[in-house]
Amino acid sequence: MSFPVDECINVINELLKYSISAMFANPVDPERDRCPNYLQLIKEPMDLGTVKKRLESGYYKTVSDWRHDMDLIWNNSYTFNKVNSFIGLITKDLQEKYNQISEYINDGLEITWREKLYSLSRELNELLKESPKIAIPKKKKGRRRDDMSNSFSIDLNENPINNYPMTHDEIVKLADDIKKIQSNSQKITIMNMLKKLEPSIVLDPDHIDIDLCCLQMSTLHQIRSKLDDFMENM
Repeated sequence: MSFPVDECINVINELLKYSISAMFANPVDPERDRCPNYLQLIKEPMDLGTVKKRLESGYYKTVSDWRHDMDLIWNNSYTFNKVNSFIGLITKDLQEKYNQISEYINDGLEITWREKLYSLSRELNELLKESPKIAIPKKKKGRRRDDMSNSFSIDLNENPINNYPMTHDEIVKLADDIKKIQSNSQKITIMNMLKKLEPSIVLDPDHIDIDLCCLQMSTLHQIRSKLDDFMENM
C-alpha cells in the first residue's frame, strides 16, 4: 500500500487558497483568539497547518488517518461554534470544498483514472481562464450549414474518434502537456474544440468551470490529438 502524500498536500494547498481558510490555518490560541475555554471543550485540537506538517513529515500511514484529522478540524469548529452560527456556516462551506476535491483520494500505488481526470479538469479550467476573449461569428442569412462548420480552423475529423478509456499514463501525460500550452491561439483552439465537441457546455471566458469527468472520452482523445499537433509544429 502507498499513501498518496502529494495528493493530500495538494488538497491542503487548495483549501488554503480560500480566504475563509485563514481561521483554520493555524492552531487555535485561546488568548489570541479570545476563546479562553476552547481547550476545555475541544480535547483534540487540529488545524490545516498541523495536518500539512504531518503530511510532510510522513506521520500518516493511511488515508483514513489523514481524513480523521481533517474531520477533526470541521467537527471541532461545529462543537465550539455551533453548526448554525456564522463560523459554523463558514466551516460547512470549506468542508464541502474539501469533500469535493478529496473525494477520489484513496490508499494504493495506483491512482484511479477518475482522480487524474479531476486533476486534469482543474488544469484545463486554469488554461481556459487565461484564454483571451474570442468573438463568436454571427450566422449570416442563407449561409449553409457546411460553411458554418468551417468557421473555426479546427478539423475535428482529421483523426478517427476514439471512445476507449484513457490509461493512467495517458491521462498524466495529457495533464502535463496542457500545462505547457503558452500560445493564446492554441488556447483559443482548445476552447473552440470544446464548443464543437461538447455543445451542451456553456463556455464563459470570465467564469469557466468544466468537469472533464462529464466529457465524452472521444473529446479527451481529440484534445490529445490536437496537443500532439501543437508539439509537432513547435
